[in-house]
Parts: sequence; structure tokens; C-alpha cells
Amino acid sequence: MKNRRFDVLDRVREVRIGQNFMPVTISVGIALTGDTLYERERASFGALDTALQRGGDQAVLRSADGTEFYGGRTKSVQKLSKTRSRVIAGELTSLICKSGNVLIMGHRYPDFDAIGSCVGCSRLCAFCGVEAHIIMNPNEKAIAEAAAHVASLPGYETMFIDGSRALDMMRSDTLVIICDVNNFAMLEASEVALKAPMLAIIDHHIKTPNPPREANLSYIEPSASSACELLSDILEQERRQGGLLPAEADVMYAGILLDTKKLSRNTSPRTFSAAMYLQNCGADPVRAAEFFRDGLDDFTREAKFESNVIIYRDTVAISVSNGHGSPEDRIAAAKAADKLLTVKGVSAAFAAVEIDGTVHISARSSGKVNVQIILEKLGGGGHFDVAGAQVKGGDTETVLISLKCAIDDYLNEISESGKAVAGEE
Repeated sequence: MKNRRFDVLDRVREVRIGQNFMPVTISVGIALTGDTLYERERASFGALDTALQRGGDQAVLRSADGTEFYGGRTKSVQKLSKTRSRVIAGELTSLICKSGNVLIMGHRYPDFDAIGSCVGCSRLCAFCGVEAHIIMNPNEKAIAEAAAHVASLPGYETMFIDGSRALDMMRSDTLVIICDVNNFAMLEASEVALKAPMLAIIDHHIKTPNPPREANLSYIEPSASSACELLSDILEQERRQGGLLPAEADVMYAGILLDTKKLSRNTSPRTFSAAMYLQNCGADPVRAAEFFRDGLDDFTREAKFESNVIIYRDTVAISVSNGHGSPEDRIAAAKAADKLLTVKGVSAAFAAVEIDGTVHISARSSGKVNVQIILEKLGGGGHFDVAGAQVKGGDTETVLISLKCAIDDYLNEISESGKAVAGEE
């Protein structure tokens, strides 16, 4: 099966059921590690869990040489039942109540989904009567307006701290909650997560293989639109003291708007249910939309990407910002990748910029290409149709060569699998 690259995944995917002819998918976990049958059984269940947390429709093979992935070409479908979110809400609340204090963090270079989900976690801690702090720079340009929106609320005067202050606050009963990221290399303060006595992860990105440590609670749901959607589900299960404050709901609503392109992509009934819950808590869509307004400088930065575009392999658009960029160019790259998807015939778009010796890549897909798998080869990750990578120590030209090789590997594998299935039929 390994030599055939687990083509059984492709054969099963050809099976269609129901009135909408939905494709059937399977997930496989295999382990060659462990000295006993029991150890291998446990390892194989762990591999299967990894496959499911990465979106399903794939095989995960664990051996002494590492972890290998096969498949993963269909978008995961979100279940309408809220059973799991109720269970997670209970487990997370229990962990919070057991802790003496809680430290919450997102990823480096935070966006609205990162700060919104962190704010949601801080409100959950307030419900439980446990002190909480968010490890994040509120002056980061991308989130400064959203951070200022909640800064005047009771309890937020000293809410935001840096990684050094967080280490000083670490205790034997400290709980660290990671939101909107599960790749330890992209954390705001990875040393805090590694030293945490208790750790919880709430994320909607595909699970990163072989994390440096396992979490006490891991809620990774790639089918969700955003981390704010997952936190909204959890908070809705824990209705206490009137729920979220309106300003907090505004920031979480902005997080959903960001990752769904203002509710136009990656949505499900659960997404709109979360948006309705936030509006019931006082979220104002007009106020949330104000966070997205750009200045003239941002408009100019985005134009740099649009003037330097190539089409690779007929359907992939690659854009590069010439010269060395500034931190604000990361946001411009993401917007440029989004806009490139509107070009007819483009199924995936990548925008790259070099900032302080690190090449930042933003990737977007129309749903036909799994950009997460492509950027995973460059040390990145993300979601089926939204992903990113940060490549340190390389220049833009070298990184683009590696990116094209990763695109070639992905497209060639799809082409070969398609031919194999057609031949068997």
C-alpha cells in the first residue's frame, strides 16, 4: 500500500452516496513503532487521531523513520451535532477551575481570529473565577484597533503581557491555552507552552505532526471556519452571568469575518450559529467591519504584489514583493493571495515577501488544491484552503524554487493517483 501511495483512498473516494452524491472518504492510522502489540495498537490509534485532526481522507504511517502522510485531498465536512463542543466545554472548564492562573496565547503576528479567540478564553476564565492573562502585543498594527476596543473593559487594564512576564507568572498549577495555532514553532511564546504544567489547544488548522509535547486537552477541528467559531460554541455551552460583553463579541465576530472573507467562504450552519450567538451577546457587524478598513499605505503595499505575478502549472498564481518588506507587508501578502483567487482559471495562489531575513508566504485555494500540504513541505501549515509558512535564513529566489518543487510534487501525485484509479476502472 505504501508503494502504491495508499491508492485505496482514491478508489474509495470514487464511491458516491445520497441525493447530493457526496464522496465517501476513509482515514487510516498505521504504526510500526512499539515493542508489543499493545504499544503498536495505541500508536496506530494515535496515527488515526492525527489523520482525523488533519481533516480526514488520508493515511498516517508512523515508523522509526518518522511520520508519513498520504492523501488529504478533500475538504473536511463539519458535523452539525454540538456533542463534541459540549464535551470539550466541560473538560476545558474543569481544567480552568483546577488551575491557579491561566496564560492564553495565539500565534506570532496575530490577526483578528487569534485575538478574538484569546479574548473568548479570557471570558471563560472569568466565568470560572480564575485569573487570566493574554500573551500578545496589543500594539501590533494588525490588531491594535481591536485590542484598543476591549482595553477599557474591566479586567483588561493588565490583561496583555509579553512572554518574559508570562514566564515569571508560571506556577505549578498554571494552565496555558493556545488558540488559533497548534504549530509550536509559530507560537507567540513557545517556551511558555513547553514549560506549562497543563496545556490546552483550541484550533481550526490542520494538526502539525510530531509536536514537541502533547496537550492535556486538544480541540483541533479543521472543518471549523475559525478559532472564534470554536470558542463561540464553547461559550454558548457555558452560559453564565450574561455571557460575553459586547466589545468582546465584536472582536470575536471580526475573527469569524476574517477567516470566512466576511461570511462568503468556508462557512457552515455552525458558522452562522456562532455569528448569531455573538450578535445575541451584543456584537455589532458594522463595528466589527470597521476593523478591516485599510489606510493608503496598506493599499500601496498590496499593489506591489499585484504587479509581479506569474502563473505556474497553468492554475497556480505566485506573486512576490520585490526587495525587503516591513512587518505590514505580511498582511498585504495575505490580501494579495485572496485577490489572486478571483482571476479566472486560478485554483491556488501564493504571495511571498522577505522580512528581516525570513520569507513569509501566504497561500489561498479555491478548494481544489490543498495548500496546507504544499506549505507543510516548507515548514508551514494551516488549513485546506488557507495556509502560511515562514522560511528563515533563505532568500526569496531560493524559497520560490522550493515552493515550485512542492507544488510539482503535489500536482504530480494527484495526476498519478488519478491515472491509477482510471486504469483500474
